[in-house]
Order: sequence, then C-alpha cells, then structure tokens
Amino acid sequence: MTTPNGSLVRSFQGAWSGLVTAYRQETNLRVHAAAAWLVLGLACLGGVTAGEGVDLILLVGMVLVAELVNTAMERLGDVEAGTRFSVLVGEAKRVAAAAVLVSAVTASVGGVLVFAPHLSAMPARAEALMDDHPLEVGLYLAVLLMMSREALGGGRIARRLGR
Repeated sequence: MTTPNGSLVRSFQGAWSGLVTAYRQETNLRVHAAAAWLVLGLACLGGVTAGEGVDLILLVGMVLVAELVNTAMERLGDVEAGTRFSVLVGEAKRVAAAAVLVSAVTASVGGVLVFAPHLSAMPARAEALMDDHPLEVGLYLAVLLMMSREALGGGRIARRLGR
C-alpha cells in the first residue's frame, strides 16, 4: 500500500539501498550472509522441523540486524569524530561490535542445538538430494562458493555491481 505522496515506497527504496550499500562495503556482512546461506542449506539437508527452521531464521536475522546496526554506528561515529580522535566514538564502536559478537555466538550455539539431533541423518539425506536434485544442489553449492569467495576476497563482485 502506498500513501498519496509515495513516502512508503521511498522508505522501502531507501532501506533497500542501505542494505545494498552495507553489503558492498562491509566484509563482515558478506561473511554473515554466506553463513546464512550455509545455514539454509544445512536446514534443508538436515530435515529440521518448521519450528526449528523459524528458530534458525530468527537467529540469522538477529546477526544480520546486529551487523547492520554496527555498520550504522560506525558511520555515525566517523561523521561525529571527523579527523579527530574521540574516546567516546571509539567506545561506541566497540560496544556495537560487541553486540555483533554476542549475537553471532548466540546464533552459533542455537544452530548447534538445532542441528545436533539431525547430524546422523545428514549424509544419507545429502546422497538422496544429489540423486534426486543434482541441478539444484549444484546451483546451491555454486552460490555458496561464490558468496564465500566474495566474503573472503574483499567483495570484488559487490563493488563491481555498484558501478
């Protein structure tokens, strides 16, 4: 639904633009996105329940939101401090980074708790998926490989897409 002046549409466009900018510029966000893609694949492979899937989505979302807030805090701190050193800005940046760390550790522990009961069934499910859906599995692995390379390789593709 849009308002007469289109402000809702502009809000979504601005939010999307912010997400794309953060993805292009922040290596850690790309690493977390690749990890989210891996979790999605493991969830499909592991045969998690719908409730466990919701838990995983919430955990992944928590980490991505923390990373986005951290990025925003870093940008605001850089604007505030300018070229001068600011103890308070440095502390704020470290606290925001700590929020990402806490969310990532929490998500990792939650992921282990969700996936642990399903580990023994994963090899057989992987074999069945490869037999029944080789194209889909290959596509998934290709995207995972590309995202991982992008995250660890400095975001060359993300920067190219931004031109």
